[in-house]
Amino acid sequence: MDWQFHISAVQCLVTHDIIHSAGKKQIHQNATPIGGISEEGMHTRLTTIDIRLFATLSRFQPPDATHYPVEPSITVGELLSRMGVPLTEVKLIFINGVKGSPETALNGGERVGIFPPVGGG
Repeated sequence: MDWQFHISAVQCLVTHDIIHSAGKKQIHQNATPIGGISEEGMHTRLTTIDIRLFATLSRFQPPDATHYPVEPSITVGELLSRMGVPLTEVKLIFINGVKGSPETALNGGERVGIFPPVGGG
């Protein structure tokens, strides 16, 4: 039996094969989700945020940033870590237009802006 979980917001697909052996269920993971959602997160209620990464961080922008799925109460730091964004490259974090920090918890529905250090001349 195959279970497929599809989250179109990040275009990821996780497939689990359930193998019955000796009366025990063993779960084998065939694919790892992209976008940083943990296996535990697949079994919890997800919500979405609007996340934007600017300038040199734009390379980490997810495909559908306007409806990016997150686990309730995830911190910005945990989110960035799961997305592969090095915190050393992050200078400013804005949550709904207000300065935030890596410790700021997200509950869903927020607009999140992530900026690197900016230089100019």
